[in-house]
Amino acid sequence: MKTANWYNASLTQLFDDLAATQNAPAESTKIRALAESLINGAIQLDLARAAQADTHFSFGSVTRTPDAPVFVENDNIHGASWADDPATPLRANEHWNTGRRATNTGIAYQLNAQGKPENPYINTGLHGRGTLGAYGPNHAVDLGMMMLQPDENGRSHFYILGIERKHDQNAPAFAGGFVEGDDIIETRTKEFFEEMISGSVPLDDANIPRAQTATDAEVAKRERAMQNGRTLPQHQIDEIREQIETALKLEQVQHNDPAFWNRLRTLVQSAMPAYCGPVIADPRNTNTSWIETDLAWIEIDDTTIAQLRGDHPAYDYALTAGDDASDILCHELSGDLIDRAYASHGPFFVYVAASYLLHKIRQGETVSPDVIQQCEDIDAYLAAETAGNPATPAPSQYAPHITP
Repeated sequence: MKTANWYNASLTQLFDDLAATQNAPAESTKIRALAESLINGAIQLDLARAAQADTHFSFGSVTRTPDAPVFVENDNIHGASWADDPATPLRANEHWNTGRRATNTGIAYQLNAQGKPENPYINTGLHGRGTLGAYGPNHAVDLGMMMLQPDENGRSHFYILGIERKHDQNAPAFAGGFVEGDDIIETRTKEFFEEMISGSVPLDDANIPRAQTATDAEVAKRERAMQNGRTLPQHQIDEIREQIETALKLEQVQHNDPAFWNRLRTLVQSAMPAYCGPVIADPRNTNTSWIETDLAWIEIDDTTIAQLRGDHPAYDYALTAGDDASDILCHELSGDLIDRAYASHGPFFVYVAASYLLHKIRQGETVSPDVIQQCEDIDAYLAAETAGNPATPAPSQYAPHITP
């Protein structure tokens, strides 16, 4: 069986939890072993998924060729305010491998012949930025809201409140997004609002013309940066408009209902870490740009949601999809969910389940027999999916990290 040493850094919290529960009471031994097996199975599935990563729709018909990586950069990033300037990507006093340019794992990347970062994890068969804005790590956050509730047979089961990704064939995923200068907590709070609440907040009348003006300006800026007088396709213009409207809704809530915003931030701040490293199976990764995330989770129930909403909200808050989420669903943890999940989010769902089990052991709390059985079913699914030594992604040409 193969593994990859960056997982040691990415899953530090889970490995610390495993170490802390080594001498747990005898009745917890089975649960601890199950959590450890889930972690190992999810790692192997993540590597297998990365080896089979499809090419993101924005890449068109480009084929991954690890021996001779193909250059890919989508028009959508040219001139975008959130994207690096190819000529001068670093800000004043900024350096590669430090600050926002450092990896989550602490692994230092090398620079290629063009002075740009080289993916230290895998060889994706592509170079250039693809659809990503930054050279090197593109930092993101993901947040899992988990709950226990009866399934169709009345059994207490593990569910995760998440989204379906609008632009990725409605694949299940956690709510999340890219970090843009904010601290991790602020970014998680914004992303949870944007993807899971903003759909219930109407745009104030005064912001409707602002949204149009900002959209026109952003489209004009990007089209000026494109070559040969080309224009943005309508679906990208629609995405820009949607992002601007969502940002204005967030501004409205922060101004008109600061108490709600503080409650939301406090809730998000209580999240427990599960994973902090590369999203290795994300099809947007290239050898020049790749995504790294910081995943955490919170256990919630109906009371949590009611308290978050408050007694006199400025808006009729509800869990309603917004931004790039097509829907919000309470995902039951199952093999089918893991199979359909976007990129590495299948393994991420499993990490959250393992973290939940270990957290319960550390707190001296019991775990429902139905939840244990559910996790054992997931463990069996992972074993079947990774049987027979499945393929792993090609190692980075600059710093191979896949070891037997």
